[in-house]
Amino acid sequence: MSARAHFKIAGIPVRVEPVFFVIAALFGLRYIDIGVEIVLIWVATTFVSILVHEMGHGIALKVFGQPSAIVLHGFGGVTVSPRRRGPGGLSRARSIFVSLAGSLFALALLWLPMRTLWGSDWIFDQSRYVVYAIYFLQFQNLWWSVANLLPIRPLDGGNVTAELFGLDSARRISIGVAIAGALYCFVNDQTYAAFFALFLAFSNYQEIRAEQTGGAADAFHVEPPDPGGAAGKRRRGTGNLRAVPTPSAAEAGPGPGL
Repeated sequence: MSARAHFKIAGIPVRVEPVFFVIAALFGLRYIDIGVEIVLIWVATTFVSILVHEMGHGIALKVFGQPSAIVLHGFGGVTVSPRRRGPGGLSRARSIFVSLAGSLFALALLWLPMRTLWGSDWIFDQSRYVVYAIYFLQFQNLWWSVANLLPIRPLDGGNVTAELFGLDSARRISIGVAIAGALYCFVNDQTYAAFFALFLAFSNYQEIRAEQTGGAADAFHVEPPDPGGAAGKRRRGTGNLRAVPTPSAAEAGPGPGL
């Protein structure tokens, strides 16, 4: 059952699950020794970064005449859309562009300006709160965008892989790349990222097993928000949804050292 959208941006309904802020805060606790306000800045920049990424997908779909909705949930964000093929729908090239649009939008709109400010003399005259906000924004929108381009379903790169090689091959590629990525992350003390990669590998394995046994083979389904109706009304016309998620809690690395 769909829940009500909390707001709209450019006509795209957005719902934010409360657990989104809880998870973001938990991963921001690494900065608690610096100050609780730095944790709150981390949560705020996480919200902005993931929303902007998802808006990239949503706006690309809107340009191509496709409806979409955004959900920010515990492990990041997801843009859902029918992505219809054929007349009035998306070609393979357009579908690939939609998958890439989130990272491209985040890099252009947030990472590039924040990286420019971070490397300028202007930063030295700002308060520590502004400095941390800019540091978090430039870090999040670079590395989360790069991570989303990995060929692991249902990340952006995984959706591109499915378009190019088919869903069955994309699932198997996802498992191999995710396991390799998990091993790399464990070796480099990126524990959360390692477990997240293993979760994605297991989810793709579940889909393969489910398809072999004739069960439901969509481990990544997310119910879109009802754009305007009361909570509990089912949104029509959203069958065969394609999810484009953004992991929100990649390892943040060291702070700006201020």
